[in-house]
Amino acid sequence: AAIFARLSEAFPENENVLAALASSRVLQGLPNEAIPLYRRAMKVNPAWPDVQARLAMLLATSESRQPEDVREAVRLAEAACIATKAQDAWHLHALAVAYAADQRFLDAADAGQRAAQLAKAAGNTALAQQALRHADTSRGRAGR
Repeated sequence: AAIFARLSEAFPENENVLAALASSRVLQGLPNEAIPLYRRAMKVNPAWPDVQARLAMLLATSESRQPEDVREAVRLAEAACIATKAQDAWHLHALAVAYAADQRFLDAADAGQRAAQLAKAAGNTALAQQALRHADTSRGRAGR
């Protein structure tokens, strides 16, 4: 993490360095420090689906989230899914989480189910199980 911090000082406009530093902050359990770093990376490259999905996930799951954060999370996750033609399991999972945060539980269940299918087909059992649990929870919250 220290190396990414030094690199971000040397290359403050490098989206790869900023995204790597943000990811390291998440891994360190510091998601609130990652959010502005992902935003800086997106200023350099606004159409980066992986960063859109990661930022969406953080905004949707933040303990201090506000309604505008949830709206931004949905917008970012939808953009990531559009950019990848809804063929990336992680992006769809982020969309499911954002929809659930926005209390769009049926949409969340559908996106989570699709994420689980794609993850399973790619051999990512952990993501498939997580997405399926999320889809089931959302379906239950929707009353179906």
